[in-house]
Parts: sequence; C-alpha cells; structure tokens
Amino acid sequence: MTDQQQMIAACLFSRHHDGFVRQNQLEKILSFKNVYPWVLPYVIRLSGEYVKEILHVIYDNRRRLDTEELNRFLLDNPVFHQLIESRVISYWNAYYREEYPDRSSYIGTKIIQFYRKVFYD
Repeated sequence: MTDQQQMIAACLFSRHHDGFVRQNQLEKILSFKNVYPWVLPYVIRLSGEYVKEILHVIYDNRRRLDTEELNRFLLDNPVFHQLIESRVISYWNAYYREEYPDRSSYIGTKIIQFYRKVFYD
C-alpha cells in the first residue's frame, strides 16, 4: 500500500472499538512524514476520548499538526470543536476528577488549550 492508503486505513481503524487499536493507529497516523489535512478530524475526534494514553499521544505529537490547517478546520467546524471540548470536560469529571483535581493539569485540557491557542492566535 502507498503511504496515503496506509494513512486512510489508519484513520478508519482509529475508530475501532478497542482503545489499544485506536492508540496504535493514532501513533501510525502521527508517525508519517506528511500528516495530510484530511486526517485532522480523526485526530481531533480522538482528543475527545476517555483513554488518557491516547490523549498523551496527541499532546506529545501536537507539533506535527499543521497549525494553519488545524485553525481552518476549527473555524469551519465550531460545533464539532465545541463537542470535543465538552467531551473532554465530561470525561475529566467522570473519570479523572480525583486524579486531577485541578482540571488544567488534565491532559485533555492541555490539548484543548493547544487548540484554543491555535484558534485564537
């Protein structure tokens, strides 16, 4: 398969029901030399996950994302952007509030802060 075909397959499998598979496919997506703009919805969607290992992969690789394309996507999809932010807050409240009493220290919140910085800068 070509790189683009592998990327398509990884994006599809990033929606798998198994969190380990989602994480593995996300790592594949972010390991490619060229992260295509059409991949952004898949990565952003994974930002709204409850699996913090997935969130760490996104945060650790955030610099690999094209900030111009990310900004454009967030501007064009404000409802999706808000949905992801709401999910991050909801999962923090349901699963991580005890571990991270200060929500700003939660990895999902750090990702949202990164998206906001891209969006407002």
